[in-house]
Amino acid sequence: MVGRGKQMLETGGAHRTRLELRVLVMGADRATEHALLQRLESMLARVPDAPVVRVSSDLSGCDVLVAMADSAMARVGLHMAQGRDSLPFWLLESDGSLRDGRGPQNGVLDSADITSILLRRCSGSSASVASGPSGSPPAAVLAERLRARVIAHDGVAVMVEGEQRVVWLDFARQLVLPVDVLGYEETIDRLAAAFLQLSVLPTTHRVFDEALSAGVAWPLAPFLWSLGLRIGGGAGLLAPMDGASQLSLRQWPDFRALARRHDHFRLCCLLLKQPSTARQAAALLDLEEAVVEGFFNAAFLSGYADVSAVQGAKGTPEPAAAQVRAGGGSALARMWSSVRRRITASL
Repeated sequence: MVGRGKQMLETGGAHRTRLELRVLVMGADRATEHALLQRLESMLARVPDAPVVRVSSDLSGCDVLVAMADSAMARVGLHMAQGRDSLPFWLLESDGSLRDGRGPQNGVLDSADITSILLRRCSGSSASVASGPSGSPPAAVLAERLRARVIAHDGVAVMVEGEQRVVWLDFARQLVLPVDVLGYEETIDRLAAAFLQLSVLPTTHRVFDEALSAGVAWPLAPFLWSLGLRIGGGAGLLAPMDGASQLSLRQWPDFRALARRHDHFRLCCLLLKQPSTARQAAALLDLEEAVVEGFFNAAFLSGYADVSAVQGAKGTPEPAAAQVRAGGGSALARMWSSVRRRITASL
């Protein structure tokens, strides 16, 4: 895993392992270095089990390389980062802004960009996320980057298909605004059909507000939820999810805003209690796997869910799923009945 160090924290008598994210800062004084690390740690504070941000003095052991833009270390840092394309290399400006050290002079990173890159470094993925605002993220990590921005609740962006802008996204105010005069359903259908060809590029609040003054925005979470469902339906799971990925819900989705479906209620009941793969969930609840995959895509894309890999050898989770279905069906039914009563009371 990229975050190499691990720290054992004792909480209430129990030990818990937390990842460390190591940042090497070049050309900065101690106060500036400390302020930067605190800022990065605050950006990750919304993420469950967020890593501890530590200072590093070793290039081979760091997860992020930062150099002061107005110091001689900027050129040294760029030389050190050569040949390590997966290592984020940022320049810290005198006003506190960060920009991609490999990109153009105006390639300033916003908070959502920084959070997304840090999360990818912590996840241990080998995919490159070093591209800054000047370039689009790889199609394979589009869903993960959208999810990171939703969780961060910060930044504005535009979703483009090729060179054509499709929707504006305001993650702070949780709004989505169509560029054209397409209706809600038509916009979702267009994005779902071209999802793997889409890119998300940062923009400014001023540009978004200008577009908003001439249009009508929609709530972001229901929009992304519906988009995730449309991408499903036999198309499979969105990267980085695969057949070995277990999904667990971070919170109960707001079904006052989302479409109310009985199978989705049942999936929520299961995944709040028991992380499961799409195949396990389909077997436990006797649902079509395509329906479950659509739910997984919707919950992940809209920021309601976390994903982890199945522990142990491949194939080991399936007998457990079969056992729960055969011997624990009544318990699952009671659990679902209890949650359904809570939902009905809250609506």
